[in-house]
Amino acid sequence: MDIATPNLVGVGLYTVPEAARLTRVAPAKIRGWISGYGGRAKDDRAPIIHRQIPMIGGKPALGFLDLIEVRFVSWLVGKGVSWRTIRLAADRARAELHHEHPFALARFHTDGKAIFLETQEATGDRSLLDLVKNNFAMYEVLEQSFRDGIEFVGANGEASSWHPLEGKGDVVLDPGRSFGRPIDDGSGVPTATLNDAYQAEGSYERVASWFEVPPEAVRRAVAYEMKLAA
Repeated sequence: MDIATPNLVGVGLYTVPEAARLTRVAPAKIRGWISGYGGRAKDDRAPIIHRQIPMIGGKPALGFLDLIEVRFVSWLVGKGVSWRTIRLAADRARAELHHEHPFALARFHTDGKAIFLETQEATGDRSLLDLVKNNFAMYEVLEQSFRDGIEFVGANGEASSWHPLEGKGDVVLDPGRSFGRPIDDGSGVPTATLNDAYQAEGSYERVASWFEVPPEAVRRAVAYEMKLAA
């Protein structure tokens, strides 16, 4: 059931296809992670991610913190950790950190290793054991690659923006700007807008002049949009 559309300022707004495009995670997986799997046993139905945004127009939508959690869940799945294990870890983390989006907190990524160890002991998940053994050395090295480009703020270190290009670059997803869609950081112009203009005009310099941005900003936007489309 739809409810009144919430105030989305500072929250971000992404459809499932948009989230899939930005995170490179299949839409079907994202839907399962945010809505659960109705055909599974009762204990396995609950979603991993508690969405920031209710159903809009009869379809699920994600906020910025949801998007960051999708990236982290995908990272864990890529390491072979099971759905049930990740969901249990998320439930434990929510309870211990008192936050609905623990995987989007810097605090989890610095202090959450004990939660994974407790989860592994409860589930016997071999993939999680392989990930966190050896004093978490492997986990820390690998997880740093996930945190690169994410900025955190506040007491818990809540994710506040994501720079998806290596070295942070000047493309940013910030829920306080353009509803969290990718923009040129300096001007705030959406990368999709700059790319569409370039595809129509074929000149970085001319598009830069139109939007009063440096030509390099147009080049970055085009390169980023082409990367997403690849």
